[in-house]
Amino acid sequence: MNKQLIISLFFLCISSKMLFSAEMEAGQNLRKKSRRVQSQDLKYGID
Repeated sequence: MNKQLIISLFFLCISSKMLFSAEMEAGQNLRKKSRRVQSQDLKYGID
């Protein structure tokens, strides 16, 4: 039982790290897109 708990915690840690890095990448991509959109809006004078 104890070994199972440790293994499940280990996998949980790995999966949460993978999720976190994926979210960080997605967040950076979103920020890049929003910056691009903002610069286009400034060009056309849209708030």
